[in-house]
Amino acid sequence: MFYNLIDVITISILLYYSYKISNEIFKTIKANDKVHMNKIRQVEAIPIESEITTGFDPISYADTYRLAHPLDESFEQIIQDIFTPLGWSKPLFSIRDAVVRPFGLQTSKNITNKNSSNNGKLEPHIPFTILKKTENEILMEEKDKHLNFRVSVLLKKQESAVYLTTIVHFNNTLGKLYFFFIKPFHKMIMKAIFKNALKLRQSRMSGQK
Repeated sequence: MFYNLIDVITISILLYYSYKISNEIFKTIKANDKVHMNKIRQVEAIPIESEITTGFDPISYADTYRLAHPLDESFEQIIQDIFTPLGWSKPLFSIRDAVVRPFGLQTSKNITNKNSSNNGKLEPHIPFTILKKTENEILMEEKDKHLNFRVSVLLKKQESAVYLTTIVHFNNTLGKLYFFFIKPFHKMIMKAIFKNALKLRQSRMSGQK
């Protein structure tokens, strides 16, 4: 599909206002919730134990976040906590879907439908297409016309830590433009996901007392 200059400008404006609206949501979250941030930090390198880069295109962007997490629950439970939808995520993903549809990128509904059956096991809570799943890592991937990306959740038992890694490859200029606007969302969402996972765990622990 050919995108002329007007298409690009229109999409850019939509992305900008989506960012402004979402930023207000995150300001509220940040003001009311400063707990657990000492357990969450961004690290410079992708964990060497991860298979996320295997067979992937040249990396245009990458980031990794580390969460100090007690190993008193299964990896399956940790994954479920990480991908439990946040209260404000539904309207945010609705905005995202409206924005990405003109780019030819997949919507969250399309992805969820693909994961409704994974080798006979229902995993609709996983937001991306599952590429591979091992005892300590789950790899997810999406490939679209304008950009490809992978997400990894890796458990490092020796550190009592969980790593959340994203890598992106831009296929063209529109992919780069899309990610330029979505990048601030991405960074805030990664931290919010980890904070929510810790809250869910603490809630379970409190209920068991």
